[in-house]
Amino acid sequence: MTHISLCFSKSAGMLGLSALVLIHTAMAADYSDKGDFAETIDYCRNNCSKDRLDNHAIREKLMKDYPIKTDWVLQDNGLDLKPFLSTQSAPKTEKAMIEKVVSELDGNGAEFTKALRRFSSLSARQRMALYLDACEKRREKRLSTVLSEFPKIVFIKRHPVAPSFYAYTEAQSDAQGEFNFIPNSKLCLLEMQGIYGKTSDLLVDPNGVIRDLDVSYDGKSALFAWKKHARNDDYHLYEIDVDTGSVRKITSGKNVADYEGRYLPNGKLIFASTRCVQSTDCFYTEVSNLFTCDRDGQNIYRLGFDQVHTTYPTVMNDGKILYTRWDYNDRGQVYPQPLFRMNADGTGQTGFYANNSYFPTVISHARSIPGSEKVVAILHGHHTWQAGPMAIIDRNKGTQEASGVQLIAPVRETEAVQIDKYGQDAGFFRHPYPLNEREFICAYEPLGFAEGNYEKKTPPADKPGFGLYYMDINGNRELLVPGTDLSCNHPIALKSRPKPTVRPSTVDFSKNYGTYYIQDVHIGSGLKGIKRGSIKKLRVVALEFRAAVVGKNYNDHALVCTPISVGGGAWDVKKIVGEAKIYKDGSSMFKAPANTPLYFQCVDDKGQVAATMRSWSTLMPGETFGCVGCHEDKSYVSPSTKTTLAMQAGAQELEPFYGMTGGFSFPKHVQPILDEHCVSCHDGKKSIDLTARTMPLDKESKRAWSAAYISLTGSKLANNDSYRAFNGKSEFSKTLNWIDAQSPPTLLPPYYMGSATSQIVKKLRNGHGKTNLSEKELAIFCAWIDLSVPFSGDYVEANAWNNKEFETYLHFQRKRESLENEMRRNVESLYEKQTGQPLALIDPPPRFIEYIEAR
Repeated sequence: MTHISLCFSKSAGMLGLSALVLIHTAMAADYSDKGDFAETIDYCRNNCSKDRLDNHAIREKLMKDYPIKTDWVLQDNGLDLKPFLSTQSAPKTEKAMIEKVVSELDGNGAEFTKALRRFSSLSARQRMALYLDACEKRREKRLSTVLSEFPKIVFIKRHPVAPSFYAYTEAQSDAQGEFNFIPNSKLCLLEMQGIYGKTSDLLVDPNGVIRDLDVSYDGKSALFAWKKHARNDDYHLYEIDVDTGSVRKITSGKNVADYEGRYLPNGKLIFASTRCVQSTDCFYTEVSNLFTCDRDGQNIYRLGFDQVHTTYPTVMNDGKILYTRWDYNDRGQVYPQPLFRMNADGTGQTGFYANNSYFPTVISHARSIPGSEKVVAILHGHHTWQAGPMAIIDRNKGTQEASGVQLIAPVRETEAVQIDKYGQDAGFFRHPYPLNEREFICAYEPLGFAEGNYEKKTPPADKPGFGLYYMDINGNRELLVPGTDLSCNHPIALKSRPKPTVRPSTVDFSKNYGTYYIQDVHIGSGLKGIKRGSIKKLRVVALEFRAAVVGKNYNDHALVCTPISVGGGAWDVKKIVGEAKIYKDGSSMFKAPANTPLYFQCVDDKGQVAATMRSWSTLMPGETFGCVGCHEDKSYVSPSTKTTLAMQAGAQELEPFYGMTGGFSFPKHVQPILDEHCVSCHDGKKSIDLTARTMPLDKESKRAWSAAYISLTGSKLANNDSYRAFNGKSEFSKTLNWIDAQSPPTLLPPYYMGSATSQIVKKLRNGHGKTNLSEKELAIFCAWIDLSVPFSGDYVEANAWNNKEFETYLHFQRKRESLENEMRRNVESLYEKQTGQPLALIDPPPRFIEYIEAR
């Protein structure tokens, strides 16, 4: 066999080496590139000091100068190069490496087996040539699927961004806080030519960032996001004709970021965007939800109405959309960031994997595996970036914790662990593109950056980045494109593919509501052990999210921005939309507002919550969404075909909760009860203070809490000058016993906490002192506890903001309402185009800004 790789030096993709930062002086005597891999290795063996043979910097330098060959060595020798670079151990090590390669050739390595019999007589150069020839033969075998079916791959070269949390990558031009933007990027095409490939640049921007990538179903165009300037531009969607290089802009808009775009089989696009104009509950940064538009960028409207980030939508084999949703209503923010799915029109939003799990901490970059019900994804931590081990998820084996998760590359035991910074101690994977159930193209970094503290910052310029790799399920790999100048990201095959079945949209924009149907609330584990018939109503609660960050406080494990509760209370503003009857057979059917995040509480015959959802559901206009029960297994199919009482009665209108409108407000809804029944004794002079008196200013929360609220929640001023409730750790918090903001992600048993377990409620029912609360008053007081003790009914109520802070909130609220009105007009135009009739929605356009300005 003629050796063709021995003298193969700077391969395609090895540009920019002159710009590399010089390795420190001590390394200069240890390493020198001799223009040939074998000669460079000989030099290292003869000149490297023994105590430096396994130095991380040597691996990095070799990986930059001879990436493919060095990666072979790292696979066959291991990361510790000392055995390979030592003159004494090199022959034995090289023989073992060759034997390892030959074992993978499945009988096609006879020539190498023969050469191994005379191995001791070979010179160092002959041993190296034998090893490299065997590696090329193995590479040809490994890449057979790529060469025959996927010879063209588009990908993006850019710096990987390492934000404080995995999703803060929008770099919105008017960002309030965290801003992650590192310019220099390329849109590239890899064309395999034999076992090696040629890389060409389709689009280069040294001053901006190109990110995210999808290929049209006909294989002719690529969709990507592009931000050309840090503060004078934002990410928007673009499309390139790969053959001609023609680029067109699809979306636009000032101070909004559109990214992670995907082609939909119905001809539209889906993408993540900051057009929702929300801020995260627990940090100073913008939120992205899912939106859709026509392929030309027209008719943008919103699909997701979610608390915080929804990221990385992809089209599954059945045409549904798979995405990651950060989910922490009335529970801790670290776990989980599970997988959800929806139909392409936004209907059918439901959990796919791990919405009640500690593990995986975060699931990212999920894609359907062709011809399979399984998906491949990356697992990582909460306070990490989007990189970690690769796994296959099989819902047929389970939907929570590690039941349906298998770590791969290599296949190994998958342990369900509770680790915030999961998966940051080994080689990193990103953006897997499955060829089948056993083979993948992905971004990968084999060295692990153990000495680079990579989870906290982007890699220094002199360190290799992510390469583009072929990878099989066992971890056998081949480097396709080195990440020496810029890291490789977002690989996807440039080829046509069949469209999934297009489902006709069931959205009816003429309606401002949808319908929920529950077959039997007692099916599933949500009400396990609860006597049938004791649950009378289903309370429907809407969540409203902050437009901007003004003020902060803390619960046990998190920062809370623009807080509406003391630390430990509810994360978000809550509005009781109403209550629905649960029939004797456990069924319920009711209308609920569309385009609104809603969660449900099972209410017993005493008006107390037995179980609360701690997540949320959203209906598109006109949608009907059905559940079998309460936290039933999502793969469970009810055997019952009997018509339920709810179906016989038809969808009911929600019964208003004692005429309450707007968000639940302690000053508006609870304080009047205290004034009527409690203040005469509890006036703060000789006992606790249940008056409406404003407490000393909370300097961090910037909220004017009342004495009654602070007293009842057992809150105290912490060292950071913000009030924190020590739920269960003080006299009055024990008597309230609400489900606090750091409750676990796992399913809670019925009556875990809440008003039904509250000592003060028991006292009030038994006639505490002279109090005699009415049924309405007691129900409102119980609801306050069951909503996790909110104080403000909106994000402005009881504020202690200065003029600058007020203007900050106004700026983002104005932007929110402007974009909402724009999308409202888009829906009206789309409806008229589809039906020929004008759309007269019942809901008025947003006008909260007028309320804020008036206050």
